[in-house]
Amino acid sequence: MAETKEFPTLQIASAITGIGLCEGMKYSDMQVAFDHILGRPVWTHELGHGATTEKVRELGFAQFPDMPAREEAQADWKAAAAKALAAYGETVTVRRGQDVREADPISTAIEMRSGGQS
Repeated sequence: MAETKEFPTLQIASAITGIGLCEGMKYSDMQVAFDHILGRPVWTHELGHGATTEKVRELGFAQFPDMPAREEAQADWKAAAAKALAAYGETVTVRRGQDVREADPISTAIEMRSGGQS
């Protein structure tokens, strides 16, 4: 059985959308959510790495299909937060992922620096 962990709903919604949907969101909060959703360590710079964020979005929606989309959060973050809370309540139980890293963290940093990914 997959390992699970309880998270504030808005922390997971923020990871899925890539937009902080609550006051006081820190990089470390997003990193913990990314690590658990993916099931592997994520370096801080990878919070902005396109392939990594897309994988979090994909795996996050697989568990929580009624979370707001990134476009909804961009248009109105308060409405997106309200949607997530209405769908799931204050907390969600997240299954630990089993994603396999496609590129090492140094390669993703070089890729981002060279403009290959954002």
